[in-house]
Amino acid sequence: ISGNLPDNPVNSLTIDASYPNTLYAATDVGPFVTYNGGAAWSALGAGFPSVAVDQIDLDTYDRVIGAGTHGRGAWQLKDGSPAVPALVISKSDAGVPVGPGSNVDYTITVRNIGNAPATGVTITDPVPANTSFVSADSGGVNNAGTATWTGQSIPIAGSVTVHLTVKIDLGLESKVTSIVDDRFAATSAQGPSTTGSPTVTPIAPPFKVAVSSVVDGVRVGHSVTDQVTLTNLGYKTDSYSMSTTGATFPTTIL
Repeated sequence: ISGNLPDNPVNSLTIDASYPNTLYAATDVGPFVTYNGGAAWSALGAGFPSVAVDQIDLDTYDRVIGAGTHGRGAWQLKDGSPAVPALVISKSDAGVPVGPGSNVDYTITVRNIGNAPATGVTITDPVPANTSFVSADSGGVNNAGTATWTGQSIPIAGSVTVHLTVKIDLGLESKVTSIVDDRFAATSAQGPSTTGSPTVTPIAPPFKVAVSSVVDGVRVGHSVTDQVTLTNLGYKTDSYSMSTTGATFPTTIL
Protein backbone atom coordinates (compact mmCIF):
# COMPACT_ATOMS: atom_id res chain seq x y z
CA ILE A 1 0.00 0.00 0.00
CA SER A 2 3.03 2.30 -0.03
CA GLY A 3 2.22 3.65 -3.51
CA ASN A 4 3.91 7.01 -3.96
CA LEU A 5 4.55 7.69 -0.27
CA PRO A 6 7.84 9.51 0.35
CA ASP A 7 10.74 7.19 1.12
CA ASN A 8 10.62 7.97 4.83
CA PRO A 9 9.55 6.05 7.94
CA VAL A 10 5.80 5.61 8.53
CA ASN A 11 5.24 5.91 12.27
CA SER A 12 1.49 5.36 12.45
CA LEU A 13 -1.28 4.20 10.13
CA THR A 14 -5.03 4.64 10.65
CA ILE A 15 -7.88 3.16 8.60
CA ASP A 16 -11.08 5.19 8.27
CA ALA A 17 -13.84 2.89 9.52
CA SER A 18 -16.41 4.77 7.41
CA TYR A 19 -14.38 4.55 4.20
CA PRO A 20 -12.19 1.40 4.24
CA ASN A 21 -10.10 2.56 1.27
CA THR A 22 -9.15 5.74 3.13
CA LEU A 23 -5.98 5.54 5.21
CA TYR A 24 -4.04 8.19 7.09
CA ALA A 25 -0.27 7.87 7.50
CA ALA A 26 1.98 9.65 9.99
CA THR A 27 5.43 9.94 8.42
CA ASP A 28 8.71 11.67 9.21
CA VAL A 29 7.81 14.38 6.66
CA GLY A 30 4.21 15.03 7.67
CA PRO A 31 0.77 13.38 7.42
CA PHE A 32 -0.49 11.77 4.21
CA VAL A 33 -3.83 10.37 3.04
CA THR A 34 -4.97 7.87 0.42
CA TYR A 35 -8.53 7.39 -0.84
CA ASN A 36 -7.87 4.29 -2.96
CA GLY A 37 -6.32 1.82 -0.56
CA GLY A 38 -2.76 3.05 -0.93
CA ALA A 39 -2.42 3.26 -4.71
CA ALA A 40 -1.91 7.04 -4.53
CA TRP A 41 -1.06 9.26 -1.57
CA SER A 42 -1.17 13.04 -1.08
CA ALA A 43 -0.26 15.43 1.72
CA LEU A 44 -3.05 15.79 4.27
CA GLY A 45 -4.42 19.26 4.97
CA ALA A 46 -2.92 22.67 4.28
CA GLY A 47 -0.32 24.61 6.23
CA PHE A 48 0.97 21.59 8.11
CA PRO A 49 4.69 21.94 8.90
CA SER A 50 7.17 19.55 7.34
CA VAL A 51 7.86 17.76 10.59
CA ALA A 52 7.90 14.20 11.85
CA VAL A 53 4.45 13.00 12.89
CA ASP A 54 4.63 10.34 15.58
CA GLN A 55 0.96 9.38 15.63
CA ILE A 56 -2.24 10.06 13.72
CA ASP A 57 -5.77 9.07 14.65
CA LEU A 58 -9.37 9.69 13.64
CA ASP A 59 -12.37 10.39 15.85
CA THR A 60 -15.08 8.77 13.74
CA TYR A 61 -17.92 10.42 15.70
CA ASP A 62 -16.74 14.04 15.46
CA ARG A 63 -14.81 13.38 12.22
CA VAL A 64 -11.70 15.05 13.62
CA ILE A 65 -8.23 13.91 12.57
CA GLY A 66 -5.55 14.43 15.20
CA ALA A 67 -1.79 14.34 14.63
CA GLY A 68 0.95 14.41 17.25
CA THR A 69 4.26 15.79 16.00
CA HIS A 70 7.83 15.54 17.19
CA GLY A 71 8.49 19.01 18.61
CA ARG A 72 5.66 21.03 16.99
CA GLY A 73 2.76 20.05 19.23
CA ALA A 74 -0.57 18.47 18.31
CA TRP A 75 -2.60 19.40 15.23
CA GLN A 76 -6.16 18.64 14.25
CA LEU A 77 -8.18 18.76 11.05
CA LYS A 78 -11.97 18.77 10.86
CA ASP A 79 -13.46 16.53 8.18
CA GLY A 80 -16.50 18.29 6.77
CA SER A 81 -17.97 15.25 5.03
CA PRO A 82 -21.65 14.36 5.69
CA ALA A 83 -22.58 12.27 8.71
CA VAL A 84 -21.92 8.61 8.06
CA PRO A 85 -21.86 5.37 10.08
CA ALA A 86 -18.62 3.56 10.86
CA LEU A 87 -18.78 -0.17 11.46
CA VAL A 88 -16.41 -2.34 13.50
CA ILE A 89 -16.87 -6.12 13.70
CA SER A 90 -15.47 -8.60 16.21
CA LYS A 91 -15.91 -12.29 16.89
CA SER A 92 -15.12 -14.80 19.63
CA ASP A 93 -15.76 -18.44 20.40
CA ALA A 94 -17.08 -19.81 23.70
CA GLY A 95 -13.59 -20.55 25.00
CA VAL A 96 -14.25 -24.22 25.80
CA PRO A 97 -12.21 -27.24 24.59
CA VAL A 98 -13.50 -28.66 21.29
CA GLY A 99 -12.67 -31.58 19.02
CA PRO A 100 -14.22 -33.83 16.34
CA GLY A 101 -18.00 -33.87 16.76
CA SER A 102 -18.04 -30.82 19.05
CA ASN A 103 -20.09 -27.71 18.48
CA VAL A 104 -18.30 -24.37 18.24
CA ASP A 105 -20.39 -21.42 19.39
CA TYR A 106 -19.41 -18.03 17.94
CA THR A 107 -20.51 -14.58 19.05
CA ILE A 108 -20.33 -11.83 16.41
CA THR A 109 -20.70 -8.17 17.41
CA VAL A 110 -20.96 -5.20 15.06
CA ARG A 111 -20.57 -1.71 16.56
CA ASN A 112 -21.38 1.63 14.97
CA ILE A 113 -18.73 4.15 16.03
CA GLY A 114 -19.76 6.71 13.41
CA ASN A 115 -22.02 9.78 13.61
CA ALA A 116 -25.05 8.45 11.71
CA PRO A 117 -27.29 5.39 12.17
CA ALA A 118 -26.51 2.32 10.08
CA THR A 119 -29.49 0.67 8.42
CA GLY A 120 -29.88 -2.30 6.12
CA VAL A 121 -26.89 -3.92 7.79
CA THR A 122 -25.99 -7.37 6.47
CA ILE A 123 -23.64 -9.64 8.43
CA THR A 124 -22.00 -12.58 6.66
CA ASP A 125 -19.78 -15.34 7.99
CA PRO A 126 -18.63 -18.26 5.80
CA VAL A 127 -18.95 -21.60 7.59
CA PRO A 128 -15.37 -22.60 8.50
CA ALA A 129 -13.60 -25.46 6.75
CA ASN A 130 -13.96 -28.85 8.47
CA THR A 131 -17.29 -27.84 10.03
CA SER A 132 -20.98 -27.84 9.14
CA PHE A 133 -23.71 -25.30 9.86
CA VAL A 134 -25.89 -26.03 12.90
CA SER A 135 -27.82 -22.86 13.69
CA ALA A 136 -27.85 -19.06 13.67
CA ASP A 137 -30.00 -16.87 15.89
CA SER A 138 -31.68 -13.51 15.21
CA GLY A 139 -33.02 -14.64 11.83
CA GLY A 140 -29.70 -15.84 10.45
CA VAL A 141 -29.76 -18.40 7.63
CA ASN A 142 -27.29 -20.68 5.90
CA ASN A 143 -26.95 -19.17 2.43
CA ALA A 144 -24.91 -21.63 0.34
CA GLY A 145 -22.37 -22.17 3.10
CA THR A 146 -22.40 -18.63 4.47
CA ALA A 147 -24.28 -17.66 7.60
CA THR A 148 -26.18 -14.48 6.74
CA TRP A 149 -28.14 -11.95 8.78
CA THR A 150 -29.99 -9.16 6.93
CA GLY A 151 -32.05 -6.09 7.79
CA GLN A 152 -30.12 -5.12 10.92
CA SER A 153 -30.13 -1.53 12.20
CA ILE A 154 -27.46 -0.06 14.47
CA PRO A 155 -27.93 3.38 16.07
CA ILE A 156 -25.11 5.80 16.73
CA ALA A 157 -22.83 4.31 19.43
CA GLY A 158 -24.94 1.14 19.34
CA SER A 159 -24.24 -2.47 18.46
CA VAL A 160 -25.88 -5.72 17.41
CA THR A 161 -24.81 -9.20 18.46
CA VAL A 162 -25.61 -12.47 16.69
CA HIS A 163 -24.61 -16.07 17.34
CA LEU A 164 -23.52 -18.87 15.04
CA THR A 165 -23.09 -22.55 15.91
CA VAL A 166 -21.14 -24.99 13.73
CA LYS A 167 -20.19 -28.63 14.26
CA ILE A 168 -16.67 -29.95 13.75
CA ASP A 169 -16.49 -32.92 11.37
CA LEU A 170 -16.38 -36.28 13.13
CA GLY A 171 -13.77 -37.48 10.64
CA LEU A 172 -11.46 -34.52 11.24
CA GLU A 173 -7.94 -35.37 10.07
CA SER A 174 -5.30 -35.46 12.78
CA LYS A 175 -3.20 -32.90 10.92
CA VAL A 176 -5.90 -30.25 11.48
CA THR A 177 -4.92 -28.47 14.69
CA SER A 178 -7.47 -25.64 14.71
CA ILE A 179 -10.71 -24.36 13.24
CA VAL A 180 -10.20 -21.01 11.51
CA ASP A 181 -13.18 -18.72 10.97
CA ASP A 182 -12.25 -16.03 8.49
CA ARG A 183 -13.79 -13.52 6.08
CA PHE A 184 -16.73 -12.53 8.29
CA ALA A 185 -17.97 -9.05 7.39
CA ALA A 186 -20.74 -6.47 7.65
CA THR A 187 -22.13 -4.00 5.11
CA SER A 188 -24.67 -1.19 5.40
CA ALA A 189 -27.15 0.55 3.13
CA GLN A 190 -25.19 3.79 3.61
CA GLY A 191 -22.05 2.24 2.11
CA PRO A 192 -19.62 1.77 5.03
CA SER A 193 -18.55 -1.83 5.58
CA THR A 194 -16.09 -3.77 7.70
CA THR A 195 -14.26 -7.09 7.85
CA GLY A 196 -12.90 -9.02 10.81
CA SER A 197 -9.68 -10.78 11.69
CA PRO A 198 -9.57 -14.61 11.73
CA THR A 199 -10.87 -16.37 14.83
CA VAL A 200 -8.73 -19.44 15.58
CA THR A 201 -10.15 -22.19 17.81
CA PRO A 202 -7.56 -24.86 18.73
CA ILE A 203 -8.44 -28.55 18.62
CA ALA A 204 -8.12 -29.98 22.13
CA PRO A 205 -7.04 -33.55 22.92
CA PRO A 206 -9.86 -35.97 23.82
CA PHE A 207 -8.59 -36.34 27.37
CA LYS A 208 -6.29 -34.04 29.28
CA VAL A 209 -6.21 -33.05 32.92
CA ALA A 210 -4.45 -30.44 35.00
CA VAL A 211 -4.12 -30.44 38.78
CA SER A 212 -3.22 -27.41 40.86
CA SER A 213 -3.12 -26.92 44.60
CA VAL A 214 -2.94 -24.16 47.16
CA VAL A 215 -0.44 -24.94 49.92
CA ASP A 216 -0.48 -23.25 53.30
CA GLY A 217 1.83 -23.45 56.28
CA VAL A 218 0.94 -25.24 59.52
CA ARG A 219 2.29 -25.57 63.04
CA VAL A 220 3.68 -28.84 64.37
CA GLY A 221 0.92 -31.12 65.66
CA HIS A 222 -1.85 -29.41 63.64
CA SER A 223 -3.57 -30.44 60.41
CA VAL A 224 -3.81 -28.35 57.26
CA THR A 225 -6.39 -28.33 54.47
CA ASP A 226 -5.12 -27.73 50.93
CA GLN A 227 -7.47 -26.99 48.05
CA VAL A 228 -6.73 -29.13 44.99
CA THR A 229 -8.36 -28.20 41.66
CA LEU A 230 -8.70 -30.75 38.87
CA THR A 231 -9.53 -29.30 35.44
CA ASN A 232 -10.60 -31.32 32.39
CA LEU A 233 -8.81 -29.72 29.43
CA GLY A 234 -10.03 -32.32 26.93
CA TYR A 235 -13.15 -32.05 24.81
CA LYS A 236 -14.75 -35.26 26.11
CA THR A 237 -16.47 -35.79 29.44
CA ASP A 238 -14.46 -37.97 31.80
CA SER A 239 -14.33 -39.05 35.45
CA TYR A 240 -11.27 -39.18 37.66
CA SER A 241 -10.12 -40.83 40.88
CA MET A 242 -7.71 -38.79 42.97
CA SER A 243 -5.04 -40.21 45.26
CA THR A 244 -1.76 -39.17 46.82
CA THR A 245 1.65 -40.81 46.81
CA GLY A 246 4.91 -40.11 48.55
CA ALA A 247 3.31 -38.03 51.31
CA THR A 248 5.55 -37.45 54.32
CA PHE A 249 2.52 -37.12 56.59
CA PRO A 250 -0.85 -38.97 56.63
CA THR A 251 -3.05 -37.52 53.88
CA THR A 252 -6.79 -37.83 53.25
CA ILE A 253 -8.70 -36.70 50.14
CA LEU A 254 -12.17 -35.46 51.06
